[in-house]
Amino acid sequence: MKSAFQNMIVLLTLAGSALAISNPIYVISNAEVPSLFRPGLSPVGLQRATQCLPQLFSTLNIGKIITCPQSEDSCFETLATTQPIADALGLPIDTSCGADENTSDNCVSDLTKKFAKNSTQSILIVWPSLFRPGLSPIGEQRVAQCLPQLFSTLDIGKIISCPRNDESQVCFETLATAQPIADALGLPIDTTCGADENTSDDCISGLTTKFAKSSTQAILIVWEFSEVHTLLEESLDLDTDPADAIDGIHYDVFTTVIKGKITQVTSQNCTDIDGIAPGTDKSKRRRSVAGAGEKRRRRERKSRSRQL
Repeated sequence: MKSAFQNMIVLLTLAGSALAISNPIYVISNAEVPSLFRPGLSPVGLQRATQCLPQLFSTLNIGKIITCPQSEDSCFETLATTQPIADALGLPIDTSCGADENTSDNCVSDLTKKFAKNSTQSILIVWPSLFRPGLSPIGEQRVAQCLPQLFSTLDIGKIISCPRNDESQVCFETLATAQPIADALGLPIDTTCGADENTSDDCISGLTTKFAKSSTQAILIVWEFSEVHTLLEESLDLDTDPADAIDGIHYDVFTTVIKGKITQVTSQNCTDIDGIAPGTDKSKRRRSVAGAGEKRRRRERKSRSRQL
């Protein structure tokens, strides 16, 4: 499934000759955001937006900045990411184009063409969501300093993770995430079950059932982030709608399952990494988890339709 960032590239590509301009175009995603549909930027995201990005783009001769406006569906964090750059460069932010289904696919390309008629300066586009493989420095900080301590008090008796699969391009980061926890707890990592289509949907439930026959300890599952939806709904046969446990791509989501039901979905609350950074939540309302979940599903349906 394409991310919103990838859809942005699709929209620009669809323009074809419309983007045959000499102006360099730089496309970035919004900075890191809190999990569980909370608005604003995370502490890490605020650091990126205020300390890294203005300096990065100060030397690239930016003449126009484009981002999407905040709406009920998306772009809660793009303005928080973009504003420090705009302030540093002394430029306005063009929010003419939304990131929802009500905006023409040609909107952004039309803006770039119009600007290119009168200027050779670069164009910066800030759009939702950009995902790359591997652990970031913040990811390494999370797995080394936060997760072992978090799970040390939860009486973990078994750790399950998926093995790296080069063919299906999944589970590149799961072992790197699980290993420090396993080392701290003195437990092996069971990688019997893959996260691809070659693994039975019953593999995970089979492992948990077998373990539960001889132990009452907790089971920790560390899984490929793009396959968490499949893990919860198909492998574990859980109803995710009440808790809306599928929260996009956030690395701090901590889902608790007891007696076949999701009882809690919360943040790992790693210090200086997770949560809402002060001053970045400019909205006067909190996005409802249920409502945001439905909007997420609408965006996913739209993304799938674009691939057809």
